[in-house]
Amino acid sequence: MIKLIELVRRNWLFFLLVTIAGLALRLFFVFRYPHVAGDTWVYGDIAKNWLNHGIFGLTDNGAVRPTLIRLPGYPGFLAAIFSLFGREHYTAVMIAQAFIDTNTCLVIAALALELTNVRAAKAAYLLAILCPFTSSYAAAPLSETLA
Repeated sequence: MIKLIELVRRNWLFFLLVTIAGLALRLFFVFRYPHVAGDTWVYGDIAKNWLNHGIFGLTDNGAVRPTLIRLPGYPGFLAAIFSLFGREHYTAVMIAQAFIDTNTCLVIAALALELTNVRAAKAAYLLAILCPFTSSYAAAPLSETLA
């Protein structure tokens, strides 16, 4: 961790510009190509029932039925975002995921720095943060980004 902080301090302009570009890429996907469908509604239903009724469950014919079909992590994340920004506010969820995903690229840089050298860490950060495939996951309210 100390090595990474020192690397970012010594190369602050590189990390600043690349981070801005990576965040812009993720926000581009969020606002231009959002994908709210399928499992998103299942996670959202669990989160809303957890907030409104205190039950980790799905709505079945108007009644809340407890369930164990999903782990509580992502519905808990949705519940936290929904409580701050309003129910069904999936855009806020995707923006939060974009910021979280941008920061996780530092983990990749730290791993490369630990295993090799500064040059590899900077290259790994650049490749991770500008990868369009993983960046697009931020535009889907699913557990993949946080996992």
